[in-house]
Amino acid sequence: MLFEAAVPVASMIVAALREEDVAVPARLAMLDLLLGLVTGESESSEVALDRPFLEVECREAVRGSIPALKRELTREGVPGAADLVLEILESLGEDTGESAG
Repeated sequence: MLFEAAVPVASMIVAALREEDVAVPARLAMLDLLLGLVTGESESSEVALDRPFLEVECREAVRGSIPALKRELTREGVPGAADLVLEILESLGEDTGESAG
């Protein structure tokens, strides 16, 4: 369930991910949260306030950071990060080069 704060939080996360010295647990937590922001749905109270597509707004906030996200795919020492990034990129409609089977 997404609330109005989701969009600026998504922007802040991608800005923070550009930093090299982010601790591994924090980097994974941010990627996990970012995945939830780009795949979530607006909470019913947000829909009632005419904000029914916060996940779309989150995706748009993240779209300019696709190159930074793709760099996360090659970051060493962050187990699980690549899987999260692939899901985020997929939600953005990016071709990740992964085959379907």
